[in-house]
Amino acid sequence: MKKILLLLIALGLAACSTTREDKENMKELEEDIPLQEAFNVTYLYSDSAVIQARLEASHVIEKKIDEELVSFFDEGLTLYFYNPTGQIESQLTAYEGTMDMKSGVASARGDVVITNYENERLTSEELFWDKERDMIWTHEFVTIRTKEQIIYGDSLEANADFSEYRIFSIRGIVNLNTDE
Repeated sequence: MKKILLLLIALGLAACSTTREDKENMKELEEDIPLQEAFNVTYLYSDSAVIQARLEASHVIEKKIDEELVSFFDEGLTLYFYNPTGQIESQLTAYEGTMDMKSGVASARGDVVITNYENERLTSEELFWDKERDMIWTHEFVTIRTKEQIIYGDSLEANADFSEYRIFSIRGIVNLNTDE
């Protein structure tokens, strides 16, 4: 009788053990479960008590991915960039985006548009913003429309307020000045 009881206990313990595959599956499930969900959210990003940017989103889900907290903006976002005096310098809109809280890097995807105070307009399908370096970039096709030109290129780096930018692999320039 003792042998049967010991055998049943051993089988019970073996059935309760967790395999490596089970642990990996649990990790995948945990990554799919949001830590938080919120609607009509506003984030303020500042440095030394000076607001650098304000992000507004209709819906945000926060998840932990590889031990890092990431916010997902799946119903559109608007990101305003401020100058040191508190004036809005530029505005970014996109269909969706993410924000990695540890690295401070945000991504925007889907009909990304930035307009600056000079009414210059950048469009692309994807754009990144580095909060620490206060810069934006993309490796996707870009179009920039100024008062005088439309410029097409394959990638871009710019300061966050989009007052200074560098376009790489320019594909074409269309002059809009018809007075000449």
